[in-house]
Amino acid sequence: MAIHKLTDLIIAQIAAGEVIESPVAVVKELIENSIDAGSKKIEIYLRDMGMTSLQVRDDGKGIGHDDLPLALESFATSKINSSDDLFEINSMGFRGEALSSIRSVSKVTIESKLEGSDRAWKIYGEGDFISKPESCALPSGTRILVENLFFNVPIRKKFLHSDVKIKQSIIELLISYAISYPETGFVCTIDDDQVLNSPPSESLYERLEQIYSNSFMKSMTPFYFKDHENDTNIKIEGYLSGSGFYHSRSIFIKFFVNRRPVIYLPLIKLLKKAYGELLPPGKFPAAFIFVEIDPSVIDVNVHPQKKEIRFKDDAHISDAVYKSILRGIENKGSVNISHKLRFGIKNITNRDSNLEKSYNQSLEFDTPIYVSEINKPVIEVPLQLKSEGLKYKSKINQPEMIHSRLFDTFILASSREGVFLIDQHTAHERIQYEMYLKKIRQNEASKQTLLSSVVVELSPSEKILLNGNFKVINDFGFDIEDFGPAGIKITSVPSYLARGQESEGIRVLLNILSGDAGINQEIMFDHMAKSLSCRSAIKKGEQASLEDYSEIIGKLYECEHPFRCPHGRPTVIHLSKNDILGFFNRPTV
Repeated sequence: MAIHKLTDLIIAQIAAGEVIESPVAVVKELIENSIDAGSKKIEIYLRDMGMTSLQVRDDGKGIGHDDLPLALESFATSKINSSDDLFEINSMGFRGEALSSIRSVSKVTIESKLEGSDRAWKIYGEGDFISKPESCALPSGTRILVENLFFNVPIRKKFLHSDVKIKQSIIELLISYAISYPETGFVCTIDDDQVLNSPPSESLYERLEQIYSNSFMKSMTPFYFKDHENDTNIKIEGYLSGSGFYHSRSIFIKFFVNRRPVIYLPLIKLLKKAYGELLPPGKFPAAFIFVEIDPSVIDVNVHPQKKEIRFKDDAHISDAVYKSILRGIENKGSVNISHKLRFGIKNITNRDSNLEKSYNQSLEFDTPIYVSEINKPVIEVPLQLKSEGLKYKSKINQPEMIHSRLFDTFILASSREGVFLIDQHTAHERIQYEMYLKKIRQNEASKQTLLSSVVVELSPSEKILLNGNFKVINDFGFDIEDFGPAGIKITSVPSYLARGQESEGIRVLLNILSGDAGINQEIMFDHMAKSLSCRSAIKKGEQASLEDYSEIIGKLYECEHPFRCPHGRPTVIHLSKNDILGFFNRPTV
């Protein structure tokens, strides 16, 4: 086949494939242009999640008559003039391909009035066609209307996410820019439903309060850090949550470089390292982190949609971000790094007795205890297997005696036939999982009305997800009411939830729904049981009474599948008497 040059339209559509992958990308490119135009108010209107129509209206500086046709041309921009400018980027947009890419896959109308001009002008583009400018009525700023998105590349529609996912993504995108530019007002209406209204704010704190509520901000701590050790003049500031706030998802973590919202891959790891044991397993803090740095030491041109950036000295930036987070935690009483305690370790008064502390944490009790001798044991030992489904039940030896707890994690037990190490968390998790799964399946439609409703704070995107899955949430036994900016009010919960689990239950369900919009009920039951069991199971480092250990061991051996937790990790390791004798080259029995 002969080599031939592609048409301008195909070239533009290929570029659009990298830049314009969904309505979310269109919104992103257009509001970045509005921000660069110095707008103080940006309004977004969408029909059918932007597929039918998507309009962005701003009060910025506008575009003049002569520049309008160039705005729709490929690689035309007012923001760079030479290759050197690529390493001194201070604007949101700069490549000059966004509007031309949008035009190649939709029908675009631009109306704009240049600041100081007495007339507004309009231009229209579709595919490879661009009209000539003509006068129109527009008081100020720019209005861009995108219609019939992907009308000439219908295959692209097959790869779009669900409407709920697109709606969530748009809201989260707008929230990121609203946080980055509190002096600018943002209004978003989707199918006549106003999903965001953030008027211009005096400060970042006020903007965060607008979006997330006053009670949310009371849990936040401001921090400021300036790196004096290098010549890069890095300044890092923002807000971090205290130990009283954590979330099952990372949606409250946002990172900005020179006011540009970006994905910084090491951030989650740095946050978890800084918070340490203040952060429960599987949880995330809230963090809004702003990095101000010389543009010459970053490259914002490494991702087609400018979602990621590259630092010249990534190790140094990572270290500075970690130090800023750590100092932010240390400098506020609500989260003080010096007050970290290992969960569940009690009666340790001598802070300098590290050896004694280590020993006490490793071996929790001195005298072997026969479980059958504990007063009023929950489960008598030796225990009898009750599950008929165990493949090797005739070969399974059960613990008879508990000796100690090792490494804050494992129960050391034995029988006349061998030694057992039982992971207290995974064992308890298996017990809880089978209990929850049974209850959920038996009480699919059963619910209990709360004497006092429970208010749960949700982010705007979480509320979008909730509203988009209202029937599923109701089928699971939750009755909820909108509680305005503060979140939702729960009035009924599934019968299998215990008191105090109301908020956790709705968050677990939202987390499951966020992962797969097409998930079936049986899989959701399984996910719900796994999530609740993991959160309610005894954790590493937590102490329990001998009665608790007895109950865990007894109930574990009653489970249908006792030797793996719901996520596949082992619960019990057994060394037989012959195994131990063999280690010492002694004759086996």
